[in-house]
Amino acid sequence: MIFTMLMPILVGKEETNENHNRMIRRFLPKGTIKTTTKEVAQIEIWMNNYPRKMFNYSTPIQVYLGG
Repeated sequence: MIFTMLMPILVGKEETNENHNRMIRRFLPKGTIKTTTKEVAQIEIWMNNYPRKMFNYSTPIQVYLGG
């Protein structure tokens, strides 16, 4: 039997990853086999313009551009 321990710092990263997966699943349900580059780009744009609590309700693009 193998046990894994999560470090407290990693727990937050795991939650963020799960949240991102949930956001992607809005557009690509589990089991989706084919996607186009255009579809992935549209999801990327939507995610980068979605306000996040961790950024005080700014979008990732606003944070990246320093605004």
